[in-house]
Amino acid sequence: MEGYYLEQRYYQRAPAYFSKIVRRVRAVSYEDPCRLLDDALDADALTEAECDDLIETDVVVYGRRSRGALDPVMFPIRHSVLAPSANSAGGLCRW
Repeated sequence: MEGYYLEQRYYQRAPAYFSKIVRRVRAVSYEDPCRLLDDALDADALTEAECDDLIETDVVVYGRRSRGALDPVMFPIRHSVLAPSANSAGGLCRW
């Protein structure tokens, strides 16, 4: 139950945890990353292994890098390591 609780807490309180990293923080619903991963896989932007790694994340956080930045960023969070996965982050940057 502890893992589920942490996942829900990160999802519900994403700005409290991640606003120092990115601005306009929000947690993305699980369906959005799945759809985007399928599109990225179809476009050969990610490998099957990268998609498999990314789909196992607990929460995906969306935001902007800094004030005035136009490019959005998304990064995976795994509560088991309490930080973005190095492998997942590499794939998600290209996503």
